[in-house]
Amino acid sequence: MALTTPFLLEEDGVTDYVILLRNFAEYRAYSQNPKLRRSSLIVLPEDRPLNAAREYARSLVATGEWVLFCDDNIKGFLMPKLRFYRDYSEVPLKRGEKMVTRLKWQSTLNVRVSFRKFYEEVVLDTIMYAEAQGAQLAGFSPHENPAFRQKKWTNIGYCNGKMFVVQKSPLHWNQCQNIGSAGEDYALTAAFLLEHGKVIVNRWGHPERRHYEPGGCGVYRERLSSMIAAQQDLMGRYPGLLCPKHGTHEGELRLRFHTLEQVEKWRTAMMAAGCDPNYRDPLAVSPAA
Repeated sequence: MALTTPFLLEEDGVTDYVILLRNFAEYRAYSQNPKLRRSSLIVLPEDRPLNAAREYARSLVATGEWVLFCDDNIKGFLMPKLRFYRDYSEVPLKRGEKMVTRLKWQSTLNVRVSFRKFYEEVVLDTIMYAEAQGAQLAGFSPHENPAFRQKKWTNIGYCNGKMFVVQKSPLHWNQCQNIGSAGEDYALTAAFLLEHGKVIVNRWGHPERRHYEPGGCGVYRERLSSMIAAQQDLMGRYPGLLCPKHGTHEGELRLRFHTLEQVEKWRTAMMAAGCDPNYRDPLAVSPAA
């Protein structure tokens, strides 16, 4: 896997970040790169997967603090033209137009910007919107195609783990403790939907990235067995919320709901059944209880 994200930050003079490493073997490999500051490298107390690394990060920050997580292979950052981003929350369609098309809206919605600009305009805006909506987890669009991004915000959506922001609370950031990291993004999304009834996605922010690259968690065929196990585990823990995703990749999931009303009905049914699969700090009580 190509290491790119730290260099995008450093190019912008951003040094307030850490890179979480599983073991000292990874530390030795990373520290050989002269472009990386050794002070940015943190080795986990135990050799554990990525989901455990995120939970360890939770121990480093104060309650209420927001943390931005990024995979280490992000290629760049896309957002709309600045005035459009600030002035609109939905792509305006003219009479007779049925949908947003790539041909017409690509140059407006997909302007390549530096990390600092993306952070100042998109990330901070996302945190403010999430706080106003009472959400503690927010992500960005996994799609570059404008056709999937007519509206800026959604309160119900899959929070892609390539880049997201999360606020520290009693809810753990490792919600797939029994299955490793294969389904962690869906586990985190499901847990926060059950806990708070919403997960924010800013569709107008898009971190450029590739899926299933070598290294890290491995290419698709290397992940498949653990993905299938995670799929079955999460559909059992959060019945009715997730289902298999149709397409070329077996083992992937999708959310079944698209509205707050659907999620609230599901949460009510979960509470009535006494079903609470979320991991949280000892003595903490679920808001859904």
